[in-house]
Amino acid sequence: MAEESVIESTWSWRELPVLRALYAREEAAASVLPASTTADPSVDTPDDWERRGVQEIENLLAAVQGPPTPADEYASLAQVLAGATGLAADEVYRTLRRLHEAGYLVGERLLGPGLRAVGAWPNENTYEAILKVLERQIEAEQDPETKSKLRQLVTLLHGLGREVGTSLLTKLLERMTGLA
Repeated sequence: MAEESVIESTWSWRELPVLRALYAREEAAASVLPASTTADPSVDTPDDWERRGVQEIENLLAAVQGPPTPADEYASLAQVLAGATGLAADEVYRTLRRLHEAGYLVGERLLGPGLRAVGAWPNENTYEAILKVLERQIEAEQDPETKSKLRQLVTLLHGLGREVGTSLLTKLLERMTGLA
């Protein structure tokens, strides 16, 4: 419990910048993947696709289920991230270890909680997030009729409550996207 309060009190100036720097590093690495990782049906055979698919699954499993990252790997990563965060390398190292132990990352890969923290994955509290988006839309809307309809929707969602509102929004989005 003491560890949780430490993370809360240092979140904005230490943990979150480290997560953001690590996410930026992941995104930069993903943008330079070699073209050969994409199957080309005109050149590749189904055996190539299967081999590549099996290898990708094995890589993902190794990243998620692998042993804890050795301390020396975090030390070298801390050196790299120190410049991006403005923190000392030893501070980044301790932060990486804490974030690993708290389930935010494995090695250099952000997990669900880490991705949510940097805004790359949706928050677990989707209902409140949608209400906030609707409130911002109401503020920005110029057309009085549309603004009124948005207000009615927000009022309806508040009246329904979290569980029913979330269920209703899910069904609405499924229909809008053709998934239902």
